[in-house]
Amino acid sequence: MKVIVDIVTVGDYLKFKMRERSKGVRDVALEIGISSATVSRITNGHNFNLSSLIPIAKWCDLGPQELWNLLNWGGGSNGA
Repeated sequence: MKVIVDIVTVGDYLKFKMRERSKGVRDVALEIGISSATVSRITNGHNFNLSSLIPIAKWCDLGPQELWNLLNWGGGSNGA
């Protein structure tokens, strides 16, 4: 199955959670365990590795269903 990931949506949600928690890029990178450059790219809507997605989802307190909904937002009813 092909899953369409709306990069801007993931980045926007991460930015929202960062603002909500009053965290900067470097703080979030340290807490998630990825580079600050990766966090910056994601929050600016650029490509990122799928391996970064799960740690980001955990940091944002996204459960599997919420993550799935976020990934499919704007991607059609089944994401295919």
